[in-house]
Amino acid sequence: LSKLDAIDLQQFDYSSLYPSFLYPGKLTDQSKNNFQCLHYAKPWSWALPFVSKPDVIHLQYWTPLIAHTLRGISYWAKRRGIPSVLTVHNTTQHESLSLLSKVESSLLHNVDHLLVHTELGKANILKRINIPEKKISIIHHGIANSHIAAKNTKNLYKTAKLSPEFDYVLFFGNIRHYKGTDLLLKAWKLINHKHPNTKLVLAGRTWDGNNLVSQLTTRVLGNKNINDYIISTSKTENPSIVFKLGFVEETELESMIRIAKLSVFPYRQFDAQSGAASKSCSLGTPVIVADLPGLTSLAIDNNYILKDVLPSTIAKAVDQQLRDWKENSRAQQLLIAEKYSWESAAQKHLNLYLHLLRKSED
Repeated sequence: LSKLDAIDLQQFDYSSLYPSFLYPGKLTDQSKNNFQCLHYAKPWSWALPFVSKPDVIHLQYWTPLIAHTLRGISYWAKRRGIPSVLTVHNTTQHESLSLLSKVESSLLHNVDHLLVHTELGKANILKRINIPEKKISIIHHGIANSHIAAKNTKNLYKTAKLSPEFDYVLFFGNIRHYKGTDLLLKAWKLINHKHPNTKLVLAGRTWDGNNLVSQLTTRVLGNKNINDYIISTSKTENPSIVFKLGFVEETELESMIRIAKLSVFPYRQFDAQSGAASKSCSLGTPVIVADLPGLTSLAIDNNYILKDVLPSTIAKAVDQQLRDWKENSRAQQLLIAEKYSWESAAQKHLNLYLHLLRKSED
């Protein structure tokens, strides 16, 4: 958006999303920027975005835990007659927090327009709340255009902390039950003997809690069993699996993606678009994905789509793509990334803003 001449973009970030003791993942130092000012427990901070008298307010929503903050900002927008847009990244929430459902419903009703990433996401919202269909638009999750396929240089392996003596299959992202990480580990047991020169890399943070309260949160979110499985598996001696449990620096992650022959995303459920799968796509590493709308659009062809998310089907797909792997597949994956560029997403956002402004003037 900042690259569009028609937009003077001002950003506002959270200094605190919600109490840190509730966070079920392993805490890391937050990225610092000059626009962290919104605080979940300081309602006066919710009015700060309006000091500069914006024409449009655009909110990003991904968890019910921030619904009350966004509801407060949308309230300020409504009072000032400023159109508000809400991108709903997870239209079927991964968190089971029924206590916040009324706040979320109020937020979705209060904003002027909703954005989702897929047709399924739109259908999910219309199923949950009674709003006009014309209030929802679909705009794809952007993908960075790197235009650079992976190059297996010594520097990449050094940055990725991996050995150039092996090939790699990769899973990365926060480790949650819905992402099927445990299924991938079980699938790997079925095929690793067929590919003795290939290792599976599992990189991401487990959500196992930092204290009694966050551990309880983990149980509420239905994530404890998979955490136990991942952690116990990581402690077994299996030289064909590389565990990187915890936060991974961006340069290390990008090097791992460029090195990997495949990235695998065997999600059990998903109705948005995956930032992790998009990142792999943008760096030219072919993705194997579950048969879910926001993921299949990133696959090179049907051979990269899992019709059933089972260890046996995951193993079969990975085995096939490792056997048939060609360097040209990287170029094919980059071509798909170009279809979903951030530039095209930004233009669609601008068109929506202008529509809402014309509508408010009428």
